Amino acid sequence: EIFLWMYRDGRERVLCERVPRRSLLSSFPQRFVAFMKDFPLGPETKACIGIGPGSFTGLKSGISFVCAFLYAHDIFEVRCVSSLDLRAARAAVPIGKTYLTILPFHEGELFATIARRDEDNTVTTIIPPALVAANEIGDFVSRSNAAPDLVVADEDLPPAINRAITDALPSVSRKTPENRLSITLLALIPTLGVVDVRHDPLCLRYLAAPAALREDDTAYYVSSI
Repeated sequence: EIFLWMYRDGRERVLCERVPRRSLLSSFPQRFVAFMKDFPLGPETKACIGIGPGSFTGLKSGISFVCAFLYAHDIFEVRCVSSLDLRAARAAVPIGKTYLTILPFHEGELFATIARRDEDNTVTTIIPPALVAANEIGDFVSRSNAAPDLVVADEDLPPAINRAITDALPSVSRKTPENRLSITLLALIPTLGVVDVRHDPLCLRYLAAPAALREDDTAYYVSSI
C-alpha cells in the first residue's frame, strides 16, 4: 500500500492505493505526477517517510522513488517514522487508549507493535515493531503490561491472521486506518531519525526490513510505503 498525503495553506490531497511491486516504477509514476499537479513543493517543504516495517524490496523501491523525487525538488531533509505508527495515526486512536497495530507480511506472519496515546497527547511505544507468527500473537500481546484497548488493522486481513487476532483478543474492537491525516496527528508520531537524502537516499540507517525485526502554513509531504 502506498499512502501519500500533502498539505499546504489549508489544502490537502490524499492518494492511497495498493500498487503491485512490478508496477511501482513503471505505471505508478504517471499517476504520481498527476497527483502532484498544481501542488508545488520546494526547499521549505517538510517531508516525512514511513520506513517500514515491510518487505525489504518494496521498501527499497518505494523509498528510493520518493527520495529521488524530493531531491529533484531540493528537499533534502526527511523525517523517518515507523509505518505502523503512521497507520495508527491514520486510525485516529483516541487519547488514553493502548493499541496493537498490525500489518500482514507473508502468509502466517505479521508486523506488530503496541503503543499508547497518553493523556498528554503523546505516543508511548510499549513494544517496538517485530515480525510475529500469527499463532504467536497472543504471546506477543502478553509481553505488554496492559492489554490493548484497540487493534489497528485493515478490514481485509488474511483469514489465518484474522482468526489469530480474534482468538487472542476476542473482545477488543478494531479501527481501520483511514485515507486521511492531519498535522496534529502527524506531530504525535515518534521520530526515528532525520536523514539527508543526498547522503542516504534509501534511509538505510532507519530502514525497518524483516531481517532486523526477527527477535500551520508549512507544506507537508508524507509517504508511507
